[in-house]
Amino acid sequence: MCVGSVANKLIGLGEGDVDKGNVDEVFDQWGKKLIPVLKGTEDSLPSEINDFESESEDELSEEDNVVEDDIVDLVDIAGKDPSNRSTVEVKANGKVNGEKEMVTPLVRRNLEKQGYKIIGSHSGVKICRWTKSQLRGRGGCYKHSFYGIESHRCMEATPSLACANKYDKGDEGSSWCEPDRLAEGLSPRHCALSLVGEPIMYPEIKSLVDELHRRRISTFLVTNAQFPEKIKSLKPITQLYVSVDAGTKDSLKAIDRPLFSDFWERFVDSLKALREKQQRTVYRLTLVKGWNTEDVDAYSSLFGIGNPDFIEIKGVTYCGSSATSKLTMENAPWHSDVKDFSEALAQKSNGTYEVACEHAHSCCVLLAKVDNFKVKGQWHTWIDYDKFHDLVATGERFSSEDYMAPTPSWAIYGAKEGGFDPQQSRYRKERHHKQPS
Repeated sequence: MCVGSVANKLIGLGEGDVDKGNVDEVFDQWGKKLIPVLKGTEDSLPSEINDFESESEDELSEEDNVVEDDIVDLVDIAGKDPSNRSTVEVKANGKVNGEKEMVTPLVRRNLEKQGYKIIGSHSGVKICRWTKSQLRGRGGCYKHSFYGIESHRCMEATPSLACANKYDKGDEGSSWCEPDRLAEGLSPRHCALSLVGEPIMYPEIKSLVDELHRRRISTFLVTNAQFPEKIKSLKPITQLYVSVDAGTKDSLKAIDRPLFSDFWERFVDSLKALREKQQRTVYRLTLVKGWNTEDVDAYSSLFGIGNPDFIEIKGVTYCGSSATSKLTMENAPWHSDVKDFSEALAQKSNGTYEVACEHAHSCCVLLAKVDNFKVKGQWHTWIDYDKFHDLVATGERFSSEDYMAPTPSWAIYGAKEGGFDPQQSRYRKERHHKQPS
C-alpha cells in the first residue's frame, strides 16, 4: 500500500491461485479487511500510521524518484519490501518451476529492481506513479486529461514480456492515500496493456480483452507495429495504439533496433491494419531530441497510411545513464519543443488534424481528427466508458464516434491549467540543491 515503505503493514499480504480459481474470492476477502481499517478512527490505526502525515514530504517524495544507474525505463520504485520478493525458482536448464522461461534471470532481476512484479514466466505488472498521484489527490496522468480515465483506477500490465525490438528508450509513461479513492482503486476501471514487451504476442490476448470488458474494464493496448496479422485479428479495443518511433526506415532501425529483417514492411502493414479498425486508434510518437525531432515531413507522410483518430506526441523522459541506452539529458525535449513539433505536424495535415489537448507535466500533446471529434467547435476526445461497454455487449459493429464524450475546458490545448485537473491539488516538490562551495 501507499505507506509500505514508512510504516507497518495495515493487513497481511493476500495470495490467491489463478489455476484453482479462487483469486476473486481471496481478493474480496482481503479488500473487506482493508477498507474498514482505512475508514476507521485514528486510534484504530498503528501509531506509525497516525504519525505518517508529519513525515517529511520531501523525504518521502525522494523515494518515488530514485534512479538506478543500470536501469532503463524507470518510472518509480514499488514493491521494495524484501518479504514480498518473487520466490519463483529459476533452474539451471532455463526453466521456471518446470516451464520454459521467457525472461532470463538477469532481465528478471532488472525488471524487479524497477518495481515490476513478474507473473509466471511471461507477464509483468507495475503500479504507475500516476496511480499513486491521483490516490493522493495530486492529479492524474495525461490519459486523464486527454481521455477521462481515472488514474487511481487504472492498472498497467503486459501479458508478454517478449518484444520484436531492442530499442534504447527512457520512460514512456508519499503521503497517505485518500480512503475513498483507495476504495475506488480496489475496483479498477481501466487497464493499460503496454509497459515493456509486446502484449499483442500473448496467445490469449483476445480472451484477456474479453474478460476485461466483461468486468467493464476499459482496454488501452499498445503494439510496436511488427505484427500486422495480430492487429487485424483483434476484437474491439477501447483504444488501440501503434508506437510510431520514427518516420523513416533508417531512423526506425536506429531507434528500435528491430529483430526482423523485414521490419519496415511489417511496420507499414501494421499501420494499414490499424486503418481498418472501427474503434479509437492512436499513433504514439516519442520525441527524442537529436534523433527524430526533425522528421516532421516523414511523420506526416505516415498519417494517410493508418488514418488514426489521434496522434499522441510525448517527449522522452531521461531516466539515468545505462550501459544499454545512449540517451542523455540533452535528448529530452522541453514541453515547448513538443508543442512546436505538434503544431508543425498539425499544419502538415492540411486541416485533417488539429492540436486538441496537452498535459504539460508529461510533456505530452494530442492531435485529433477535426471532422470526427470536433463537434460544433467543442472537442470530444474523452470516452464514455459505460457506453463503450454497452456497445461491446451488443456484439454489433460500432465506431469510435459512438462512445466519445466532451473534453473539459482545462484539458484543451492552450488552457491556463496546462492539462492539470483543477479538482486535484497541485503539489510541487521543494528541491534543496546544494550550492557549490
